[in-house]
Amino acid sequence: RRFEQTSVIQLALTALGLGILRELRREGVVYTHTIGHSLGELGALHAAGLFEEEGLLQLAHTRGRLMEEEALRHVGGMVVLRDMDPEQCQSLCTCAREYGVVGVAAQHGPSLWTLSGEEAAITFILRHAHATKLRTSGAWHSVLMDGAVVPFAEAVRGRLCGGWKASWIANHTGCIEDDVDAVPQFLSTQLVHRIEWLTSMKTLSALAPTDIVCCGPGKTLKGLIRPFVRKDVVFHMTEHPSLLRQTLRELSADE
Repeated sequence: RRFEQTSVIQLALTALGLGILRELRREGVVYTHTIGHSLGELGALHAAGLFEEEGLLQLAHTRGRLMEEEALRHVGGMVVLRDMDPEQCQSLCTCAREYGVVGVAAQHGPSLWTLSGEEAAITFILRHAHATKLRTSGAWHSVLMDGAVVPFAEAVRGRLCGGWKASWIANHTGCIEDDVDAVPQFLSTQLVHRIEWLTSMKTLSALAPTDIVCCGPGKTLKGLIRPFVRKDVVFHMTEHPSLLRQTLRELSADE
């Protein structure tokens, strides 16, 4: 049951991604840009040069623990909405707020939304819209996580080291950010702020990538990125040893 705990899950996923990145680096894989989704921002920033391995793992555990604590204090959940335009989504949220806190956690496509908030508001949405409830233990990326913001910013500030080895597209702005001193604010604010995924994808698309490597379980991430990049962009998967070996062969052949 420990693997149902957010603190354990976040640490485990980060450790997996770190192990994969180690193998990619050992084989001489070179990358120029990084991006992560939610928790994945920590791994992206390690890949970009800002966290040591120990610091990365400690931050993943701290982030999960703080979010877990807030979720126990403020019970909530998340839902996905499809085929809904911005005006409809806003109207639905306005009505649901009669029952509790709720807001947009992310917009992953022109009509694809993730909402996050208190249980009563989430229940209203499930009753009045074609929504799918996510299996999460908290209302991530909502104001219900507010108590985690300051301590996580302090934790990030204490683990920053080095400088940029690759660029980083931030969830909070959707843009390439290069101010190291602003990273604690970006990562901590992300806990209570919507992920600016559409803007992030515009930024990524403008970089014209040819290859994208997903470090860890990548099916969902690939699905979130694929609609926004050229059809000839190659996605390299790594979540299974056989897929990682295939990725290493493919990238080696490209050199």
